[in-house]
Amino acid sequence: MNVYIKIILRTDWCNKDGSRTVNLRVTINRKVKLISLKIKVFENHWSLKDSKVFKRDPQYLRKNKYIRKNYNKANKIVDDYLLNDKILTFAEFEKHFFNDTYGTSSFYEFIESELNKEKTKLAKETLKGKSNTIKKRIKLELIIFL
Repeated sequence: MNVYIKIILRTDWCNKDGSRTVNLRVTINRKVKLISLKIKVFENHWSLKDSKVFKRDPQYLRKNKYIRKNYNKANKIVDDYLLNDKILTFAEFEKHFFNDTYGTSSFYEFIESELNKEKTKLAKETLKGKSNTIKKRIKLELIIFL
């Protein structure tokens, strides 16, 4: 299975303000899929060689950090599949890539991310109560292990 990951600036589409969108290009068995990272960059602020935003952009640090984070996450997904001798499809890749909890091993991290997803559905007090319960359990777990 041949899988390649690359960060690119989409040159075939231009936004109204003249900026371009940064994409993750995933190639699996010579089939290509572009996944938008939802970062807008002007073409003269983009390094083709390094696939990152130049210092000329006022938010270059934040954008480059976000790009690196997504690139590393994509590579981790590919590595996990290769190490376990599994076949990676675009559907599987996207399922893991858009899952915020992929790669976390802590139960509490998983629960906290699920609560963040539920912020709009739960009442403020309910959310606060559940968060406090999780924090108490984490403290209790630390005391037990010490």
